[in-house]
Parts: sequence; C-alpha cells; structure tokens
Amino acid sequence: MSKSLKKGQFNWKWVVVLFLLIGEVSFYPSLLLGYIFFTEYGINLNNLVDIAITLIFFISNYFLILFLSLGITIFIIFLINLKIPPKFGSYENSINNPNLYAWRVKNTLRSFSRWLWEMNRLSIFRVFYLRRMGLKIGKNVRLGKYILEDDFMEIGDSTFMGKNTIISGHLIDPFKFTVYKTKIGKNCIFGNWTGLVGADIGDKSIILGNLSNTSVGLNGISCKGNGIYRGMPIKQIGQSNHLTTKQIRNIKKLIKNQEKFNFYESTISTIKNPSVKTKIKLILGKVFITFGGVMFSFLINFLYIFLIIFLGFPTGDTLLDALYLIPIPMIFIVSLGFFIAGTGATTRLLIAFHHKSAGQIKEGEYDLDDPKLKSWKTVYLWKQFSLDLTHKTPLGYGDTIILQTYLCKINRNVQMIKALVDPEFLKIGKDSQCAAFAIIRSHYIQDNKIIFKQTEIGENVMIGSLAYIGAGAKIGDNTVIGIGAYIPENTVCEPNSLYIGNPARRLPLSAISNNNKG
Repeated sequence: MSKSLKKGQFNWKWVVVLFLLIGEVSFYPSLLLGYIFFTEYGINLNNLVDIAITLIFFISNYFLILFLSLGITIFIIFLINLKIPPKFGSYENSINNPNLYAWRVKNTLRSFSRWLWEMNRLSIFRVFYLRRMGLKIGKNVRLGKYILEDDFMEIGDSTFMGKNTIISGHLIDPFKFTVYKTKIGKNCIFGNWTGLVGADIGDKSIILGNLSNTSVGLNGISCKGNGIYRGMPIKQIGQSNHLTTKQIRNIKKLIKNQEKFNFYESTISTIKNPSVKTKIKLILGKVFITFGGVMFSFLINFLYIFLIIFLGFPTGDTLLDALYLIPIPMIFIVSLGFFIAGTGATTRLLIAFHHKSAGQIKEGEYDLDDPKLKSWKTVYLWKQFSLDLTHKTPLGYGDTIILQTYLCKINRNVQMIKALVDPEFLKIGKDSQCAAFAIIRSHYIQDNKIIFKQTEIGENVMIGSLAYIGAGAKIGDNTVIGIGAYIPENTVCEPNSLYIGNPARRLPLSAISNNNKG
C-alpha cells in the first residue's frame, strides 16, 4: 500500500505555477536578447550582412528556447523523482496516491517542452527530446505519433513505426495505476493502428494492424522475435525471418501509404464531390477559422503591449524594460487557451451563418446523393479542421472545449486527448475519459445511405486507446472499453462492465480487479 499524499504535496495550483515557470524560463531569455539585439544593434534591411546576422540570431534564439524548455523540464522532473522515485508496479487509482499524482504532474509539465520540440516535425528533434526524458531509443528509429515519456521504456535500433502507433509504459483502470517495463527489440516493424503497453517484443518482429482490426501487445505478452503478429491481444500468425529485403521494404511502403488515410474523410468521400464554389467556401472557411483563433490569441498580447507602450516602453532604461518583458511568456501561454476558444467561437459563428442559408442536418437516414449532404460535408470538414488546430497546442482539454462549442453534450471533467471523434450527435457524461486514437463515430454508411445517430457515453466511462465506438452506441455508466476494443454500431453496453476484444465481449468489471490481484 502506497503512502498517503501529504496535504499540499503536488497541489494542482502549484502545477499551474510550474507550467507557467517552464514557459517563462523557456522564452524570457530569448525575449530579452531580442530586445537588446534590436535596440542596441538594430538592423538595416538593405544590408545583406545585417539580414544574415538577423537570420542567424533568430535561428540561435530558436535553439535557445528549445534547450531552455528541455533543461527546466528535466530539472523539475528530477526534483519530483527525488521526492517520489519512479518504479514499476501497480498502485491504487486514487488522487491520494503519490505515484499516480506524480505521474500526472510530470506528464502535464512535459507537455509544453514536448510541444516545442515536436513543432518542427523533424524526427531527429523528437528522438533527442525523448532520450533526454529517459527513454532508451536506438539508432535509425522511426517513431509513431504518440510515444509517451514513461519510465522503463526501451526501443531498439532500426525500429520502424507507422504514424498511428501508440507506445506506452502505463495503464490506468478504475482500480489501479500500473507502470510496466516496455521493451521493443531491434529491426521491429509496427503497422498503423497498433499499440504496446508493457509487452516485450523480440528482434525482427512485425506487428500488423488497420483501423478496423487494431493490434495491441499488453503486459505479459512476450514475442520471441522473427514473427508476424496481429490481433487484440496480439498473436503470432507467421514468421518474418524468411522475408526478403525487398518484401520488408514493401511492407514499410504499404504502412506509409496507409498513413495517407484521413479518418474524417473516410465516410464522407462517398458523398458526391462539391462544386468549385463550395470548395472555395470550404477553403475560405478554414482561413476564417484560423484568423479567428489567431486574433483571439493575440488579443491578450495586444492589450499588454498597448499597456506597456502607454507606460512609455521602451523607456531607455534597460532594467525597467526588462521588467516590462517578464509577463510576456506567461501571457503567451494563456493566449494558447484564447486560441482554442477563438477557434471554437469562430467555427460556431461560421456554421451558424451557413445553417441560415443551407439548413442543418438532423438525425436519420439520407441518400448519398441528397443535396443536404453537400452542405453537411462542408460543415463537418470545418469542424474537423478546428479540432486539428486544437491538437497542435500543448493544452490537453482543447478537444472538450471545441466539442462543447459545436453543441455536443459534453459534461464536466471529461478528458479527451487526441481522440478521433465525429464532432456532432455526441453525448458524454461527466468524469469520462477517452484515450489517444480512440474513435467515436456518430454516422455510418449502410445500403447506399448515410445514417446519423447520436452516440451516448455515460458517466465515469473509460475508453482505451485504439478502441472503436460505432455510431448509435450507448455506453453505460462506470463502464470500461478496453484498449483496441471494437463496439459495433447501435450496440448497448451495460453499466458497470468491461468490454474487450473485436468484436467486444462483455465481462464483469470485477475482472479488472481480479486480474490485478493475479
């Protein structure tokens, strides 16, 4: 039994302070150097030497921001680890459990630095960052989109992952928080829609998967290597040691081609393509949404800039001007929240004007050539674009805020981090959680008709990564949908239950606690 959390230890108010501190340490030195550079040196845009010096300055400042964010994050996590050292094992899923609380705090604080390092999308930056966070990553590795910075994770040389691959070293269920050792050998291949939590994957293993048939390796699974695996949980379906170099190359090429698949366009692609006029409207709408988000985020920055200019900035006194610059990094972090709110508000306004002229789609069946679907397709893609913009920020609750602006019924304390969700006809009860790459649909195609049906998720529901919830499904309160579980359309999942597998089968919720005891 873990020790009780002392009052005040890792208080979430302090987490917010630490998050702002990371932003301050990351940006303020660069901001101050920029102030000194432009006030003392100045630039002449007609002078090529000045332009080159300015370019070098900006590039140097960019790397300074990256390494300062990394350094302060590592230092704070080091202090947390001194207080509560990380170790693998199972712990009570309780806010009073220090191990779970420490993990949540570290995951929150890492998000800002992770966002900065992954912003340029260069693999070498991402690998460097994850190594500094403690992951053992070999050479010549291609990583998936969602590799958590959990302790006790190891990825061998020349491992190739599809972008929609999730690798984690922890699992949270209603009873336990468990930290695992997760190990991937050398020369392994992970297809899209595959995941790993606590398994031991041997050298030259190939894990295959797709959207409708995910493959997940869970704790206790040990793949000896030189095998081809598939399923939930993964099982060996063949040998890989007989594959030629050309065949291996073709498998990787196929995985890359699968990455072009767009979840949001997977069903609407069957709807007749809109006219040129509608396509232009779609593009202009995306520009308007982006502009609205940017203007909202700049609003608080502009207010502060106007304030310090009103107070006489720049004053000519370097020390006083340096003091005026201190709040700007923290204001920038707050402005990211304004960006999300602005994106949602602008999208809502755009859709309201669109519905006035084109009408709003309702639940029910529609022929694929129904003119109403062309209008709906435009609105749907606007919503999807807004969600994608939210995913580009380091703030975890952005999905919930955006979906609420679309009039989805999202109750309080709902966590949805990088889930793939149809942004309409959706109801989620309070205290529910939806993990990364989980899919929740509210429409499907059947017999040349598209069917819209509300999907309802009850209170205190946990949906695992890579799970699929079909349109019209109803998930009862206190139910757990396991990793990679497949819930078909219009399925009713009973409350206080566990659903696992493809298609999902029901088990009593006590099966989780019994497994933890075992």
